[in-house]
Amino acid sequence: MQRYSREGSAPCFINGESSALGIEIPNAPHSTVGSEPIYRTVAPVLATTLGKLLPFELSMPNYLYLDSNGQKQGPVNDQQLKALVVQGIITPETPLATDTGHRGKAGQIPGLFATAPSPFVQPAQAAQHVAVPVEAKGKNSLITLVGILALLIVGGIGWAIMSATSSVRFTVAEQREIDSFLAQYGGEFKNNVKAADKDGTTLLHIAAHNRDLAAVKYCVSKGANVNATNKWGSTPLHFATKTGDGAIEIIKFLVSKNADVHSKNNEGNTPLDIARAESATASNYSEIVQYLSDVSGTSSPTEQVASQIQFTAAEQRKFTAEERAEIEWFCADRGNDVKAIYEHGTTLLHIAASQEYPAVVKYLVSKGANVNAKNEHGYTPLHGAVRWGENFEIVKYLVSEGANVNTKNNEGKTPLDVAQEEGNVATFEYLVSVKGKLGTGIVPSTDQVKQMASQKQCSNKILQLILALHTRADMYKETYLPPLYTVDKNGKPLHSWRVLILPYIEQGDLYQKIRLNEPWDSEHNKQFHSQVPSLYQCPSNPAKGCCYAGIIGEVFVPAVREMGNTGRTLTFQRKGTSNQITIVEVKKPFCWMDPTADITLDELAKGFDGDGRCGSFHGDICLVGFFDGSVRAIPKTVNRETLRNLGKADATSGFSL
Repeated sequence: MQRYSREGSAPCFINGESSALGIEIPNAPHSTVGSEPIYRTVAPVLATTLGKLLPFELSMPNYLYLDSNGQKQGPVNDQQLKALVVQGIITPETPLATDTGHRGKAGQIPGLFATAPSPFVQPAQAAQHVAVPVEAKGKNSLITLVGILALLIVGGIGWAIMSATSSVRFTVAEQREIDSFLAQYGGEFKNNVKAADKDGTTLLHIAAHNRDLAAVKYCVSKGANVNATNKWGSTPLHFATKTGDGAIEIIKFLVSKNADVHSKNNEGNTPLDIARAESATASNYSEIVQYLSDVSGTSSPTEQVASQIQFTAAEQRKFTAEERAEIEWFCADRGNDVKAIYEHGTTLLHIAASQEYPAVVKYLVSKGANVNAKNEHGYTPLHGAVRWGENFEIVKYLVSEGANVNTKNNEGKTPLDVAQEEGNVATFEYLVSVKGKLGTGIVPSTDQVKQMASQKQCSNKILQLILALHTRADMYKETYLPPLYTVDKNGKPLHSWRVLILPYIEQGDLYQKIRLNEPWDSEHNKQFHSQVPSLYQCPSNPAKGCCYAGIIGEVFVPAVREMGNTGRTLTFQRKGTSNQITIVEVKKPFCWMDPTADITLDELAKGFDGDGRCGSFHGDICLVGFFDGSVRAIPKTVNRETLRNLGKADATSGFSL
């Protein structure tokens, strides 16, 4: 037996008073998440028809609420109310009123925050099917009974229609994904899946780009146009195809909903054209290419090239069936001419070595490919294998086939130089063992190479954090950065910007578990203190914890209202983002969720490894991230006043390293 409440049915109001009337319908299905509950459309019509007969009024509530400035906002429905909770706009203490005149706080709505005595939904008294009826004042019991029977009819009809029309179902996990998606992206579109931004991009475009299958299904279930085009002529199917790995299920779903596989963007490319182009530089498009080829009636590249490549008996013995398939796939759009020259003077062997196709490398060399060919930048296939590839076997194979380990590119760098820059310790040690030398003729120690490797990893982490700040800002119409921290009604810090950007650093699941309306160190949230995202930890620092802090009062400013989740806009920086310090290393790690652990200008001005907190384990340098996304290695001897100037929001002072 299931009782309707705010989760599944509308409460009834009688003559402006909340009644004790509760209606139970056996096995009544819940409405699908994100879809308008059936009673919203059916019951008002029936109420209008029956209104003249019933001794009371049927009314379906929408909510009005007061924002942090005391201004009345709304009306909003159930789903919109939940989205506002996720965004931190609605808190348990937010005053609410229904359009039927009832007042209370958001925390009193069952299922929204917690269960509390509620003026919105009164607890129904125990009964097997129908709770205690209310006596309508001034009306006799017979008329009241007629009213109750009419309500039962309304409920029965609503249940029947809902059973017939609710074909889209979402799991709890999918519901959570959809709520998170709407909280992040729905605001600009007012949660309207048919709306588009100034570039013609819709919520369905965004969901497809994010590889969010639940959000894609939600948008389509609400009537989104699967063939909507933005100003570049791209459809959601174009967007999904571009993302590659993990998008195949979204692509199949969109096609099943009549997405046009032949649609061309402004450059004349179909989704299949995009998949084939991407497959030239990535290995995760083969399934997408094959599927789109099948559904568009186009023969796949593998089929086209299979007749072009004829493996000899010796090659069939040399290469396994899987390796032959890899070779056929690689040559599908490129051919197998080992002397062909592509963009920037690159050969097929350059491409195969850089993208880690060992079987293709061996096949091309066996066909006479030049292992020492240079592109217009002076890179050989060995340079490419060391810089962009991670397959150690390809490096060793090229050397065994005569690749020159000491050839220099246009910058005067040998493959050993590249291995040192990339922090590739194993490759570095191997090249030294085969008499490899640096362009300068000096060979550093392995320990020095390991230090450079951890420095590079740290630099990449800082870069990812700054990109996450910009990505999050782009989701808001006014391009708001996250605040330094969110605040409660008394202005006390709740959560750091590091928590707010979790969905943008592939930590969405962790973000969903944190209660944003509770302090960062509440009993519930303490359990996440030890779950430090790897992006917040410097590989050189032996202590566990967060090693990256923002600059207080400049790029990062506290939220200005209770549970507000926006800080400065991107336009605050007027005088050159390349000179604005945004994130700096600290030598002593702190709890990543602590909203009070960031760095002031005064602390920054104390220098690195000095009296302040800033510092690193990278020898005589400290890594600093700037607002434009650049990460620089600044000497620890840098002038302290220069640091202060670079930390200001109007930073203009530069320095030379």
